[in-house]
Amino acid sequence: MEKIYMIDSIGSFFAPYKKNKVNWSKIPFHHIEEQGVITDKAEEKIKKSFEIYIEIVKKMGYNSISMDELCYMVNFDFYKPELKSQLNKYRNFFKSLFKIANDAGMGIFINTDIMFYNDDIRKLIEQGKTNELELLKTAIADVLDSFSEVSGVIFRVGESDGIKTRGKFASSLYLKTKKQVNLFIKSLLPIFEERSKHLIFRTWTVGAYKIGDLMWNPKTYRDVFKGIDSENFIISMKFGESDFFKYLDLNPNFFIDKKKKLIELQTRREYEGFGEFPSFVGWDYKKYYDRLEEEESIQGIMVWCQTGGWSKFKNLTFLKGSSFWNELNTYVTIQVFKNGKSVEDAVAEFVPEMPKEKFLEFLKISDEVVRELLYDPGYSQLELYFNKVRIPPIIHIFWNNVTITDFTIQFYRAFCTDYNTSLEKGIKALEKIEKLGGLSMEIGLEDYRYDFHHDTFFLLAKARDLIYKDSIEGEVKNFKKMVKKYKVQYPGSYNFYVKIDGGKAKSLLAFMLKTLVRKDRKYRIIDRVLFSPLSTRIYIGLYRVAKKKFPKFLNKQAMPVEILFK
Repeated sequence: MEKIYMIDSIGSFFAPYKKNKVNWSKIPFHHIEEQGVITDKAEEKIKKSFEIYIEIVKKMGYNSISMDELCYMVNFDFYKPELKSQLNKYRNFFKSLFKIANDAGMGIFINTDIMFYNDDIRKLIEQGKTNELELLKTAIADVLDSFSEVSGVIFRVGESDGIKTRGKFASSLYLKTKKQVNLFIKSLLPIFEERSKHLIFRTWTVGAYKIGDLMWNPKTYRDVFKGIDSENFIISMKFGESDFFKYLDLNPNFFIDKKKKLIELQTRREYEGFGEFPSFVGWDYKKYYDRLEEEESIQGIMVWCQTGGWSKFKNLTFLKGSSFWNELNTYVTIQVFKNGKSVEDAVAEFVPEMPKEKFLEFLKISDEVVRELLYDPGYSQLELYFNKVRIPPIIHIFWNNVTITDFTIQFYRAFCTDYNTSLEKGIKALEKIEKLGGLSMEIGLEDYRYDFHHDTFFLLAKARDLIYKDSIEGEVKNFKKMVKKYKVQYPGSYNFYVKIDGGKAKSLLAFMLKTLVRKDRKYRIIDRVLFSPLSTRIYIGLYRVAKKKFPKFLNKQAMPVEILFK
């Protein structure tokens, strides 16, 4: 088969979006509708943006797109008349978009969660008239038959919609055991094989239920995919054992067998500024490419240039209000993985007018700034695990939220190898930003927002002081004053949440962290006790009592935190 060089196409759907806070993980259907129906004005704007986008990414070398969302493309007979009418309009609209992509020679892959629900679906299941698997079989067959342009379906089984996600449908985790997932795939595969389409299964999980460690645990991987061998089946994995972060080695599961695989890459960095400041991926991705180049099981890449996270940052990659840094990352990624080019040559092709060596120096230094100040080298290089989750190499910065609490302070202090070195690197990183300012003027880099970059990272350096300095008396008050000034100057940027109580509880917290968190992939004997059904119920109870002390976004935008204990 021809290798797949896929890129997300969600950006076009945000062209008519007017809200401040954006969930970039799925199409904002609810916000582009009036009285439950997508407006003609929104359709026209999306379609024009989509045409522009397809032309650009096709020229770069991408040959496929991913698109949300299967539940809006199928119309069950048991739906209420009003919903059926609304979905028919969506089906016609998606048909027009598929024609644009198909005419450009792009493959089309449809995303779906397992499982999507609405009142009609839940009622039918509760009455025992059907089940999730049978509904999915019907839905997939209908979509593949109704839209011949579609090349396949991408399944997400380990994460569901956030708490505050709105729309006609909401997803919940349905598959919970390895046996369930294995039978699920085997049941659906014949539908794809009969139609010569592809079933793409994502191993992304966030630690929930028995399959929560699928993305990094080789035993779970083998059990889930046991006996599944089909030309129409592809496994899709993020490059590391956690989400799209730096400091992650290539996931060893890429080499576990010869089943077809895609590697997922992100060029609009949701944990590194969303493209508001440079966070270059070229050298990281080249290392992954070099290790995978001779691996025959690799069938291509799945690139996210827009999808992922919540934020008020609104750049739409390759569209009006785009980010130069996202576009650079997206171009370099396809040139490296499809054409085997060096990072240096790919960068030079993207900005031929820029003095090559000076610009490469800029990218190198900006990458160091991200690694040394947004991340903490004394912590980020560690491999840490909590139950079925590989803990991210950064915990106090999530999307555009910076959180400094007793929990984050004690977590970093429990595992950071050298407080003083972390503080020193933060200071030096600020000095490097000053050098970036000089370089940007020297080479005429108009897309670089020096003031925003410097002022944001200055606050991140001060936040590191709060984490590691022994005496912070008066520092919290001063920090909050600086944050107020920052928010006036840069509205809609980073949120800083600071709540430090200290006291006797911090010693107990440090002890619990060192007990619950392990430094090895392998589960310990004690983990059977620490994460037994009884223990997890206790943790859930404690979280419910203390959750007011956690940032508000955790209880509004992400999946429920309690799911991590199930």
